Amino acid sequence: MTDIFNKLYEAQEIARIMHTLAVNKKQSEHEALEDFYTGMTKTLDEFIEIYQGQYDIVDGFGVFTKVDTSDPIAYFKAFALIVAEFKAENTISNSHFESLYDDILIMTYKLLYKLRFLN
Repeated sequence: MTDIFNKLYEAQEIARIMHTLAVNKKQSEHEALEDFYTGMTKTLDEFIEIYQGQYDIVDGFGVFTKVDTSDPIAYFKAFALIVAEFKAENTISNSHFESLYDDILIMTYKLLYKLRFLN
């Protein structure tokens, strides 16, 4: 689970960085990225607390890949695929986590909509 938690933390932090870098771009991009990382804060915290309540404390966070922040749409499309694949592979015995993966996917696709179609 450390891998997916790292990826979720990474996406939250990348959104925060892209939000800061978007100040000279479209206001809608700036706001959409802020909505994503603030929403991820609550959802990610809930996800990890539930997991740790069921299993044990998970550590080893903060190992992020090198990320190109120049294209938010490409990054978050790839992120959505990773989350969807991880959900498909890891919820058979833990179906109660499905809604959390769904919440993350909903936030991600909503972000992608805003980045792609709102000015």
